[in-house]
Amino acid sequence: MPIHQTGSGGDWNVGVPPAAVSCDTQRAGLFRVVRTGGDSVNCEAGAGSASWVSPRSGATEAVKLCLERVWVKQYCILAEDNGGSMSLGSTTAVDCGATSVPRPYNQVLAISGVYRAPADANSSHCREGATDPRTYWSLVVTGRTILVCFTYPNT
Repeated sequence: MPIHQTGSGGDWNVGVPPAAVSCDTQRAGLFRVVRTGGDSVNCEAGAGSASWVSPRSGATEAVKLCLERVWVKQYCILAEDNGGSMSLGSTTAVDCGATSVPRPYNQVLAISGVYRAPADANSSHCREGATDPRTYWSLVVTGRTILVCFTYPNT
C-alpha cells in the first residue's frame, strides 16, 4: 500500500511503515526512503520531501525515515486555492474523484506530467501545445532537476 499524508494535519494513511518494496514494481509507493537514522538524522526539506518518525518503544530509539516523493502521472494531490494562488499539498494523495477534502484544502489536482526541468522551469512549460486551454501549476523538485505539472482532473 502506498503511504501518503492524508491532508489532516501531519497524519499519514498508515500508522507504521509498510514493508519495503522495490521502486520498480507495481507495488512501489508514492515515496522512496532516501535516508534512515535516529531522531537526529537530517532530512531534506522542500516540496515532495517528508520525514516519518516511529514512536520510541521502551529503551528502543525512534527510527526516522527521510522520504522523497515518487511523482506518478495521473495521481492526485490536495491543494488549497487562496483566491488566485494555489498551495500544493506535495506529500498528500487523494482519489481524483473525491468530492470532499480535509481542511485547509479545497481542491484536487492531478499530476499531468513529470519532466526534466529546464533552467527557467515554471508552469508555462506544462502546456501540451499552443492551443492547450488548461490551467497548470507546477513544482520544481529534487534539486531543481524535475518539473512536476498539475491541472484539474479530467480536463
